[in-house]
Amino acid sequence: MKKLICLIWALLLVSHFAKAQKKVRLSDELYQKATKYFAEAKKLSDQDNGQLWGKQLYGPMLFIKFPERILVANEPDKEGHLHPQGKLYVGALTNKIGIANTAQEWNGKKWTTVIWFRFSSKTRTSLFMHELFHRIQPNFGHKGSTNVHLDEKEARILLRLEWNALLMAYVKSQLQKSRRDAIRDAKSALAYRAYRHLLYPGSYQNELALQMNEGLAEYTGIKLSGMNEDETNQALDQSITNSTKRRTFVRSFAYISGPLYGLLLDRYAAGWHKKLSKEKGLADMLAQAFQFELPKDKKALQEIFQKWEYRYERKGIEQSEEVRYQKKLQQEKVYQATLVDRPVLKINLTKQFRYSFDPNTLFPLKKQGVVYPTITIRDDWGILTVKKGGALMSASKSQITVPAKMRLNQAGKKVETEDWVLELKQGWEIVQEGKNWVLKGK
Repeated sequence: MKKLICLIWALLLVSHFAKAQKKVRLSDELYQKATKYFAEAKKLSDQDNGQLWGKQLYGPMLFIKFPERILVANEPDKEGHLHPQGKLYVGALTNKIGIANTAQEWNGKKWTTVIWFRFSSKTRTSLFMHELFHRIQPNFGHKGSTNVHLDEKEARILLRLEWNALLMAYVKSQLQKSRRDAIRDAKSALAYRAYRHLLYPGSYQNELALQMNEGLAEYTGIKLSGMNEDETNQALDQSITNSTKRRTFVRSFAYISGPLYGLLLDRYAAGWHKKLSKEKGLADMLAQAFQFELPKDKKALQEIFQKWEYRYERKGIEQSEEVRYQKKLQQEKVYQATLVDRPVLKINLTKQFRYSFDPNTLFPLKKQGVVYPTITIRDDWGILTVKKGGALMSASKSQITVPAKMRLNQAGKKVETEDWVLELKQGWEIVQEGKNWVLKGK
């Protein structure tokens, strides 16, 4: 009997080992597509030849393919997780990789990672160049910041007016006879921006941080995407139009502001890329190029703002923002109830946690923090995946909170609800403290 049991276990282990060793392979169709995409990215990088930022953008690059959970790379990793297939390198997705469009360290290299979905022929090249820039991005001491003030009605109005003025300035800058008007529009945009920063103390530094991060990357993406002038104009216009469909601007505004300011600087301040610093943003450099000094007091800026009452579609913007504001108040009540007032599960985050989320959906919840409607977090304790209902991250990003509608299965180390799934590592457990629950190490 013992021999029979041992034989069964041996067969199971062999079977398991064989499955673990089975190599992931791309279909011929996916192989051809991946080869094409890498070639497009390399071609655009070669055309730039390091001129824009002083470095070649193309380098280690990984596509993350869903739902197959496949990694496809243009070169091998240093630990042999990927295996060659033709000119590419392929492997299974691992939990050590954050599932996001970004730059990240993995297996001895810093990679550009891009989630492979149905890439649009019009936008994929700008996406590739955007993410490739993140891998070689200069460090200006700024990290992408959450700009909670940009969820306020007045701040959103001023931001949308700024965008409209910048777009008009860029389009007019292409025509010699309209350049005077272009400079006027650009100065208008700078005034809207300055007024917003006076209304919301601390907003200058917060906006600067995200613009130097995602703003520069999105500018690079559009600049090196291979689009001609008309296509670029259309892309900028479409970006502003689509912004009204975004739930919030708190983590996404720089995707619009960055290209608008960057492309205008190309027109009026050649060589600006080499003058970037921790203290000077794109808007500051544009104002310097025009030798334009804005009034520093609130009253003077307010007079400029009121003078341009019907310019840049102000009336329509104000009406649409009032409608959004009323809807926001209703959603705020829902999140306050489910993530603050009712029982919740609170999880402390380390400084090394990694997360992926949709920057277009964040919802500031007064002084409580920011709600992420969907998010995936990886930390020392395991993985939290929020599918719906939202998770509240504290302003310091030291804690994440989810509704405590759950059935505990501590033995299985997996807690699952309709809204979220928590996969725990060994040594962690959920315990009750008062009406709430917390995650603790044993």
